[in-house]
Amino acid sequence: MPLVIKDIVHNHSERLETIREKMKGADLAAIYLSAGPSMFYFTGFSGYGSGWPIWLTSVVIPVQGEAIAFLNGMHRDIAAYAGSWVSDFRTHDDGEDPVPVMRQGMSDLGLSTGRIGIESSLWSAERELILEAVPAVDLIDFQEAIDDLRMVKDDLEQSLIRKACRAIDTGIKTCYETAKVGSPGKGVPMAVVESMATDGIIPAARNFDPFRYFVHRDMRDGDVISCDLGATHGNYVGDAARTVFVGSVSEELNNIYDILIDTRGQLLEMIKPGTRAEDLHNKACDLVARTGYQQTWRIGHGIGLSPVHEQPLLQSGSRVILKPGMIFTIDPGIHYPDPKRDLPIAIEDVLVVTEDGYDLLTTYTTKVIT
Repeated sequence: MPLVIKDIVHNHSERLETIREKMKGADLAAIYLSAGPSMFYFTGFSGYGSGWPIWLTSVVIPVQGEAIAFLNGMHRDIAAYAGSWVSDFRTHDDGEDPVPVMRQGMSDLGLSTGRIGIESSLWSAERELILEAVPAVDLIDFQEAIDDLRMVKDDLEQSLIRKACRAIDTGIKTCYETAKVGSPGKGVPMAVVESMATDGIIPAARNFDPFRYFVHRDMRDGDVISCDLGATHGNYVGDAARTVFVGSVSEELNNIYDILIDTRGQLLEMIKPGTRAEDLHNKACDLVARTGYQQTWRIGHGIGLSPVHEQPLLQSGSRVILKPGMIFTIDPGIHYPDPKRDLPIAIEDVLVVTEDGYDLLTTYTTKVIT
């Protein structure tokens, strides 16, 4: 869906000032942002993130002066509704070649030559489109600089994510309360989503496959649900999970859960400004490996405007150093060998790094509840 929000006012002028300083340091004449989270972050609007050739929706922000947006008529109306500071819209009709419009717009910005920063996720067809319009420019990967800015959330961003996380806590609580022996399996996800869909929250199941496994029958003793939920508020997301045990819990699953609780506790003790993201991942892998199991996915990931993982990525090889304002998940987990389905046993929480440690944004109990 297009990213549009009118009644929440972000400080775009401060973001522009910061990114333009980074552009000067990299000797860039402009940055080119396609539809998606970063475009919304800097402008307050975005079209559908399908990318060219489905839709061309992009904005070019020069190091000095006004920006230009390239988009079709429908997305121009979306941008106008959003009340963005961008006002120069260069439009084309669906099915029309946008190259002439882009060539003229780039010329008006003085960008027939020069270095233009792009995100590494830019579709290859859109790169080719830019170079067809202005073949003498150099496209420079500017992803790291954009990530550095987006990783640290301001007070408004933190408040939006907090509200999304409170809804996730509600959804997890509902899952625990409805997933009882004998209850209709299809009623669990319905109740979870309904409990979360309040006061501007858009609920989502990060992992509805475990629910789908139960929808055609009643819940049974020994069933296990990977309750991995997301929620969006003001275009900012949350992502957390609990493992819900229905009725009795086997000795092996209890043991795995205890391993995850211990791992989670030791990781939380490490979280403070100055800690390396890589060290958190490596510590988790080491702790789990000592028990004979494996932590097979990255131990955490950033939370923000992206519908999926964003920086900081807590994984091997990461160069990220934790700073106050960074928001990410901690997600210790072990895949349990189930012959019929994917069954991660996991405890995932969202937290924000503070000046002297961290603050958990998802707070529902981690105790085993049956």
